[in-house]
Amino acid sequence: MKRTLITATLLAPLATFAASQQALTQDGSYAFGYQFGQTAHAQMPELSAKSFSQGFNDAFAGREPSLSKAKMKAGFAHLQASAQQKIQAHHAKAAASNGAQSEAFLAANAKKTGVVTLKNGLQYKIVKKGTGPKPSADSTVTVNYEGALPNGKVFDSSYKRGQPATFKLNQVIQAWQQALPMMHQGAVWMLYVPANLAYGQQGAGGMIGPNQALVFKVQLIKVN
Repeated sequence: MKRTLITATLLAPLATFAASQQALTQDGSYAFGYQFGQTAHAQMPELSAKSFSQGFNDAFAGREPSLSKAKMKAGFAHLQASAQQKIQAHHAKAAASNGAQSEAFLAANAKKTGVVTLKNGLQYKIVKKGTGPKPSADSTVTVNYEGALPNGKVFDSSYKRGQPATFKLNQVIQAWQQALPMMHQGAVWMLYVPANLAYGQQGAGGMIGPNQALVFKVQLIKVN
């Protein structure tokens, strides 16, 4: 009887641990399935959850598919085409909206004190004049900068990272290639950039949409 009690006492924590591990596995499996479902629905809104689950379960169990390869290929192609059409429609709508807002922003900004508008639409304002050399088109420069949307939302900032950026001038967006050779080392400028001098119709990353005007604060620290 005593041995039985000791054995039960020793095994109880192991059973609890095994149960907790099983629960974690179940929770993780649900979380993975939930995230997978979110992604699938976002990319292919027409996806049938019932048919998707059937296909997933058949594959997971190692069963043969209930559809022919030809039907599977055709159905998959249909969903891909439908998803692509929705992406293109959304992109076109965003491009039109951003284009109108950017045009209005730049038109209003051009009237502000100290803002200079160049022939190609690039606008700048001198915050601080520099006294050092100007970079050439193929110079390497070190700068601090902050990039924002017209609504003020910052998408990138070397100031926040606490680390200036060094790059070749001929490897950056067209607006910077045009503006920085006009700046003296030590200068700080604000740049108001039309989309065609930045990332154009494609946009960049998750925050810069198509036809999006941008605002940069640029401090030219060093011309290398």
